[in-house]
Amino acid sequence: MLPASPDSLGDIRHVLPSAFASLNGLANPLNLPKTDHVIVVMVDGLGRNNLSARSSVAPNLSTQPFTTGLTAAFPSSTVANITSLATGVTPSQHGLFGYRIFDRAIGVENNLLTGMDKYSILDYLKQEPLSSTHRMNAITLPAYAESGFTRATMHGATHHFGASIADRFKLAAELAREPGVVSYLYVPELDQCAHSMGWQSQTWAELLADLDAAIGRLLRNIGEHVGVLVVADHGIVDVDATDHIYLDEIFSTDELLSLGGDPRSAYLYFAGDSSDATRRLTGWLGARAELLTADEMFDAAFFGEELRDEPDLLPDLVLLAAEGHAVYHRGLSKAASLRMVGQHGGLSNMELEIPLVRLGAYSSSSDLVP
Repeated sequence: MLPASPDSLGDIRHVLPSAFASLNGLANPLNLPKTDHVIVVMVDGLGRNNLSARSSVAPNLSTQPFTTGLTAAFPSSTVANITSLATGVTPSQHGLFGYRIFDRAIGVENNLLTGMDKYSILDYLKQEPLSSTHRMNAITLPAYAESGFTRATMHGATHHFGASIADRFKLAAELAREPGVVSYLYVPELDQCAHSMGWQSQTWAELLADLDAAIGRLLRNIGEHVGVLVVADHGIVDVDATDHIYLDEIFSTDELLSLGGDPRSAYLYFAGDSSDATRRLTGWLGARAELLTADEMFDAAFFGEELRDEPDLLPDLVLLAAEGHAVYHRGLSKAASLRMVGQHGGLSNMELEIPLVRLGAYSSSSDLVP
């Protein structure tokens, strides 16, 4: 049975409010001391357990006191968690509660991460980002210059772009000279590598080593009153193709309108009543996934009450894949998605537990590795 959501679920939302409060010496959920400038490094896909397993290649991150980590929001995906970080509220409150959602009102499936411009995504984003009312830099890839997701979640920020990890960290060091500002630095490379090759690959370890070295250089090039937080939006699990759950074995595309969410937390939208679908899934799934209705997701507090006001967006059923599994429909899922190795979105500790590494003015340690 699905356990009730932990009290810490989604406490990633406290990072930016705490950072801004720290600039003014105000009390904050993370108990950050006063500092002049804050750099928040968002490493996409760097789960706390992923980091711990590869600690030997990341001495600057792994020797710091990050045992008071955070918990990602549900689903443990980029859309839900970066938006929670950006807005300071839960996915049910900000509205971007899945990678893909089907809107019954218009009969359209929306990819909220890459499929919408900065205007249309506002139909679903219910909360203004903190960057719209606070001084903030956003340091990301040039490819995201016109990203609807980036522009919506970092609205009002001053945008800077760097092609490499080293370029972005160099920009962060330069921008840190200005007091009273939070600089958000996004590192998507580890997540991208994990999707294609797995987090246990040598290439992933090399990228983590590059990131760790960039953090070491950053800390040697910033003033003593600059606080640095390293956080992630979720962790990663590797899934073998032999452990895929293929819904096309029991549902045609005429029956299943849309397969939303993520492969590890799939949202099922049906053309008709879902009671027959529930009957067919029960037993066929076995121990590979937990099958829940939207009401059961509310009861377990993985969906917040705010989503009850969005009936056109709520799935009929949710499949929470067991660890090592992922859900697809070969008539609805893209070929690139079917080839993914690294996965996230589910409720395993690997996916939900994320690090919070306090560095610079937030750390008493000066033991940096060249």
